[in-house]
Amino acid sequence: MQAGVSAITALVNDSAGQVRVAAIEALSHLPGEATFDALRAAAASTELDLRRAALIGLGLSGRKEAVSILAPHATSNDQATHLITLSALAQFESSETLLALSRAAYDPDDTVRSAAIGLLAQVGTIEATRVLCTLLNETATRALARTALSVPRSYRVAGISSSLSQADDELALELTRILARLNQPDALATLFEALTLPSTSARKAAATTLGAIGSRDAFAALQRLAVADADPEVRRIAALLMAQ
Repeated sequence: MQAGVSAITALVNDSAGQVRVAAIEALSHLPGEATFDALRAAAASTELDLRRAALIGLGLSGRKEAVSILAPHATSNDQATHLITLSALAQFESSETLLALSRAAYDPDDTVRSAAIGLLAQVGTIEATRVLCTLLNETATRALARTALSVPRSYRVAGISSSLSQADDELALELTRILARLNQPDALATLFEALTLPSTSARKAAATTLGAIGSRDAFAALQRLAVADADPEVRRIAALLMAQ
């Protein structure tokens, strides 16, 4: 194995560009320090194709040390390099990954923005879900974020619930509608729990969404809200929803 790795590593310095890139691509699927060192060196190459191949390989390596090598390329002005780096970083659960994807979600380039939000949708952390929730506030990212949040993932409901408690009227309604769209037991339970949150915006949004669901439990919750909620606007909304 070591002899084979050494032979492939030697090809990284071949005079033919396609051979150099092929060598990096082959090394991307092999373990070992020599392999990783070759990928690290190639990631700093001025040769664009070689650098891109190395970035892909670092993502495939699964090694945490790869993150610090990848992160600087996440702000590349070259679109292909930028996209490759984001995809490679998404293989790692790290603060650098979340930061890079969050920044890219606001990128002026539609392709980069869409890719970043799609990758955020696959990250199973509460922090990633919170980032997606904040993207609902922006016109350019709202539709993509809404679609991403509607895909069930670990911590999806917990992240939405956390954001809901601090949301304004508009964002709260977006979030409660997404909880309904998820149509999972924990999402529906969170909707009912939102009726007891200190946030008036959250309670109004949850009441409106439960009114649209129209189940027996939803109607019973609205009845209680119409009578017992401390806020007159919440009581008014609950009463109107029951009258429909």
